[in-house]
Amino acid sequence: MAKAIITQNRRPEDIRLIDALAFANDLLVVRVEAGQLFQAYTQAPDSLIFLDGDDREGIEEFKKHLLSKVFPSRVFLISDQVLHAHPDLMEFAVCAHFLVRRFSGPAPTLYSRLVQASQFGFPQGIGAYFPEPADVQQIVITRSGQKQKAVEAIQNVLVKRHVNSRLASLIAQVVDELIMNAIFDAPVLPSGMPLRKSTGRHLDFELIEKEHVFIEIASGRDYTAFSVTDQFGSLRKESLYRSLIREARDKSESLRKEEVGSGLALNGVIKSGVSLFFNCELGKKTQITVLFNHNATFKDFRGGVRFLSVVEKT
Repeated sequence: MAKAIITQNRRPEDIRLIDALAFANDLLVVRVEAGQLFQAYTQAPDSLIFLDGDDREGIEEFKKHLLSKVFPSRVFLISDQVLHAHPDLMEFAVCAHFLVRRFSGPAPTLYSRLVQASQFGFPQGIGAYFPEPADVQQIVITRSGQKQKAVEAIQNVLVKRHVNSRLASLIAQVVDELIMNAIFDAPVLPSGMPLRKSTGRHLDFELIEKEHVFIEIASGRDYTAFSVTDQFGSLRKESLYRSLIREARDKSESLRKEEVGSGLALNGVIKSGVSLFFNCELGKKTQITVLFNHNATFKDFRGGVRFLSVVEKT
């Protein structure tokens, strides 16, 4: 279990957030200057590390001395820009948690849950993302044609929460894309070959038990979450990042179709503005959790809390 947060961050807003997260999780804060990161970590190797993603010297110091020594799940980057604006950070996979520097609304609560997960294990159910008990609705998709009913179930939650119509429309698109990914992109044969990639996405067919898709929906005071889980675990962080890097550098929407477990759908979801947690258990399952502030106007949503976490287990 971590006992401290080691950080080089000097931005006042970063300091306030890190101090709040440390207080909420009973952690010490160890602030270090340039060149001191490695020494601080060797003295407390179970610590979490917070880095400024816009501090190139600090990132280079981390990559040089600690990249191969620290579990990515213990590293948090804070930046003014979204992750896909930093192809170099994705290429080195220096962290599991990328936080955009927007700390209003439910951001501190959500980030505190990430800090807890980094210490005690990452949540399997979406109820763990809420500070208060939340009613969790569960849906199991056993036929491909049931996708629309699942989308409608989440839309009903949005209606009850009086979610902004533009935001609700965007969330419905995200739900649709993630379910399509779980049904058609995630399934693979034991050899690793895609099972459903060439199947028409308009077709209605029965899913074998291994192909069943599990959905959870929950809503708290400040935000709503839903997760989509497949039972193949074919998504690779490397493939996910590589597709984002290609788009960032080529400014193209093209993606090699043969890359198992990745696709334009996931790229579009990442760029949609929602907060995302990818929990990848290779060969077992992939759970993608979406979180968003249901009280926000569409403008506030676009400028509000946003994070991307990708945790991979072998």
